[in-house]
Amino acid sequence: MKKVFSILFCIAIMLTGLCSCLSGGMAVTEDKYFTFTEYEDGYAIAAAVTDDYPKNIKLPAEHNGKKVIAVASEGFKKCYALEKVVIPAGYKLIGDGAFEGLAKLHNVSISDIDDEGSLTVGHRAFADCTALTEVSFGKAVKNIGAYSFKNTRILRVEFSAIETLGDYAFKDCVSLTYVYIPETLTASGVAKDAPFYGCKGDVDFVIHEHAKLNDVTVAVLTGSNN
Repeated sequence: MKKVFSILFCIAIMLTGLCSCLSGGMAVTEDKYFTFTEYEDGYAIAAAVTDDYPKNIKLPAEHNGKKVIAVASEGFKKCYALEKVVIPAGYKLIGDGAFEGLAKLHNVSISDIDDEGSLTVGHRAFADCTALTEVSFGKAVKNIGAYSFKNTRILRVEFSAIETLGDYAFKDCVSLTYVYIPETLTASGVAKDAPFYGCKGDVDFVIHEHAKLNDVTVAVLTGSNN
C-alpha cells in the first residue's frame, strides 16, 4: 500500500510540474504587490508601492471573488526593475502607459491561453520599453492602440485575431524581423499613420489571403510605397 501511495504521489508531483510548465512556469503573484480599483463589473489592477517589488509577475485573474479585467493606466510605470509580465485570460484592457518606459522589461505574455473575449492594448502601453524583445499575443488581443509598442526591440509580431492597429503602434521597432497578419484584419482597421512606420525594410510580412482581399498590404502597414 505504501508503495502504491508513493507511486501515486510521484505521478502527482510530475503532473504538477507539467501543468506549471504549460502555464508558463510562474505562480500567480501575491495580492500584496497590487492595488485594486473597481472597473466595470470587475477590478483594474496596479502596482502597490513596495520596497521589494518582484522582477517577474503573473497578474491575478480574480480578487475577492470578482474578476480582474484591466491593467490601470500608468499602473506599473514606476516598476523600474520589472523584467517579465504574464497577463492571464479574461483581461479586457491594458491601460494607457501601463508599462511605459520600463527599461528592463523584456518579456510579456498577453492573454496567452484565452481563445475568446476581446482585449485592447492602450495608448503607449509598452512604449519605450527598450529591452522588450518577446511579446506573446493571444487570441483575445483584438485592438492595439497608438504608439503602444513604439521604440521597443520586439523581434516577432504574430497576431491571432487582431482587428485594429493604431497610429505608429510599432514605430521604430528596428529589431523587428517578422510580422504575421491574420484574416481578421481589414484595411479599415489599420490607422492612417502606419503602425509599422520606421521599422527596417527587410521585415518579413506574412499577410493572410483574406486580409489581402480586404486591402491589407505592406504599404498600408508601413507607410511605404513598395
